[in-house]
Amino acid sequence: MWTLCILFALLLCHVTSPAPVIPAPWGSIQGIDMEGRGGRKLSGYLGIPFARPPTGELRWQKPHPHPGPGEGKVFVADTVVPACPQDTAMLGVTAGTNEDCLTLDVYVPTTVTSPRPVMVFIHGG
Repeated sequence: MWTLCILFALLLCHVTSPAPVIPAPWGSIQGIDMEGRGGRKLSGYLGIPFARPPTGELRWQKPHPHPGPGEGKVFVADTVVPACPQDTAMLGVTAGTNEDCLTLDVYVPTTVTSPRPVMVFIHGG
C-alpha cells in the first residue's frame, strides 16, 4: 500500500527546482520544488530517515534515532529511496527494495505561510 502511495505521488508530480532548506531537530533538510496536478506548487522532501537502518546488530531491535547529517550540514532529500522489502512483482516498483527503508516523504504546498495540520500515514507492513 505504501509503495502504491509513493508511485501515485510520483505520477502526479515532476521536479522543477531546489526547495528551501528547512530546519530539523538533527540538522537541516534540502528538498525539491515540484508541480502537482493542476499546476499546484509543492515542496517535496524525499527519503528523510526517521530511524537508523535495522541492519546488522540493529536487526530485530527497537528503532534507534537517526543521528542526522551532523552539525551544520544539510541532508539533501531530493531522491526517491527504495521501499522496504516486499513482493513488488505485482506493483511494478522500479526503485527496488532495501532494509534501509525507515524513511518518510513530506510534501508541502509552497503557497502556505502559516502552520497547517499534517497527516501521517504509517502502513501496516
